Amino acid sequence: MTYKIAVAGVNGRMGRVLIEAIEQNPAASLGAALVRSGSALTGQDAGLLAGVGVLNCPVQDVLSAVTSDFDVLIDFTAIEATLANLAVCRTAGRAMVIGTTGLNAAQKNELAAAANDIPIVFAPNMSIGVNVLLGVLAQTARLLGEGYDVEIIEAHHRYKVDAPSGTALRLGEAVAAAYGRTLSEVAVYGREGYTGARDAKT
Repeated sequence: MTYKIAVAGVNGRMGRVLIEAIEQNPAASLGAALVRSGSALTGQDAGLLAGVGVLNCPVQDVLSAVTSDFDVLIDFTAIEATLANLAVCRTAGRAMVIGTTGLNAAQKNELAAAANDIPIVFAPNMSIGVNVLLGVLAQTARLLGEGYDVEIIEAHHRYKVDAPSGTALRLGEAVAAAYGRTLSEVAVYGREGYTGARDAKT
């Protein structure tokens, strides 16, 4: 069986990587390629945009117009776009893989509610290494106990728009849970929220 996959945000770095990965997987095909409404990229071939050659899959800017063309949508975009795409996929009965970061508790609850109707995989970091680290970190926190302080320090390119990253938040949640607390009770942040890209001169 070949899964038809849609990719949201094909003009971004992750979007292009996803198209390349889909093309390399014989069990998958690119069903739809999406950009934000009104984008100048609408109509271009998604394969050419991603640098993998012609795929005969024109870039679209209206998700609801192409829901019959895919089984699952992969979304690593921005919060507002992800939530809008969630509503469309929920109505159309399409599965989602979501890697968008920066969602608050209420927005995560929206994902959880939608997961009662459609399959959803949501993780702030999809790498095997980070997910192994989460388990090790929780176990380490339990073993070391209250006598140790935990600080999570991260560095990103200046275009990273949300802070802390989804990965850092998930690491913090793992430690807090190991201590029987919630991250919201114990976290202190240097940067927090949707802060936008940093100035190149800073």
